[in-house]
Amino acid sequence: MGAARGRRLDPTRDLGISPWQADRARRELQRWTADSLAQAIEAVATADAEIKGASRAPQFALERAVRTVAQARPALVGKRRRACHRRGAPRHRACEKPRRTV
Repeated sequence: MGAARGRRLDPTRDLGISPWQADRARRELQRWTADSLAQAIEAVATADAEIKGASRAPQFALERAVRTVAQARPALVGKRRRACHRRGAPRHRACEKPRRTV
């Protein structure tokens, strides 16, 4: 999602993904540092190898990877609203205000 040897990369063309997927990936990547992203990728690669037989006990490899990625992931800056709390969005039952009965 940058330039390589003077050629501008187009993820929609190069990776075969939709434009909205590329935009979402760009937004998500802005929150990661190089170190935290590397740590997450290493955790997933290690879990993959362990699950495929590199470990004597692969049962918890995925759990360890998820925990490592969650800890490496930068916290959100500011508050994010759930989709049901955005203006004009339909609300789900748990977010509806209780109706007063008289």
